[in-house]
Amino acid sequence: MKFFIFFIGIIFLNSCNKCKEPDCNKIVPEEPKVRLTFSMKYGDKDLKINEFYSTESKDTFRTTQLKFYISNIRLTQKNGTEYIEPESYHLFSLENPDKKSIIIKGVPPGEYEKISFALGIDSIRNHSGDQVGDLDPANGMFWTWSDGYLFLRYEGVLKKTPPKGLIVHIGEDAYYTPYTIAFSSPIKIEKNTEFTIPLKFNLYNLFNYPNVVAVDSLSHGFPGNVLKNLPYLISLN
Repeated sequence: MKFFIFFIGIIFLNSCNKCKEPDCNKIVPEEPKVRLTFSMKYGDKDLKINEFYSTESKDTFRTTQLKFYISNIRLTQKNGTEYIEPESYHLFSLENPDKKSIIIKGVPPGEYEKISFALGIDSIRNHSGDQVGDLDPANGMFWTWSDGYLFLRYEGVLKKTPPKGLIVHIGEDAYYTPYTIAFSSPIKIEKNTEFTIPLKFNLYNLFNYPNVVAVDSLSHGFPGNVLKNLPYLISLN
């Protein structure tokens, strides 16, 4: 009986010792999280692997692969204060469901009015050699014949007899494409919350807007009209 009373006493004393700090009973709030999601589209249709779509130049094609980098994400509050995500390099992929959204941690509470980011990799990291995470060359986004990364990798097949490959590989520092997207109304980020910012990647614009591309000519490369269309690929969903 004495042992039992002594054991209870130890538990009681330990619990009291843990609560000497004034804030020991307070719940520490979690930092806010912002989820960035991408819907993959072709015009108003969902973009799907191996489904056929048509261009304004009357070409019909199907997609076999689509990957692209989003980097240097920053969120701007109404008062001009910016949150800049550290180590901000993210690979998105049409084929991989796990590569269609990301969580941005550490965003301070506040009212935010716009988001900025880039399609591609900035020049410093683009030429820093083999790296890890989403910049790991094993992801298939590092040039095999040159120094640097592909910013966008699109591959598909034109519906012809015989079928013809459709390849658009875009890289090089000159084609790093910044975006700034204003929200229709400020978004309020609070502690213990997760806020989703839905974005849309519209492949239709790569081939059709604002410049119509003769897709049949894209055996490999990125002619001028494709490059001019890069700033129109991403918008709020």
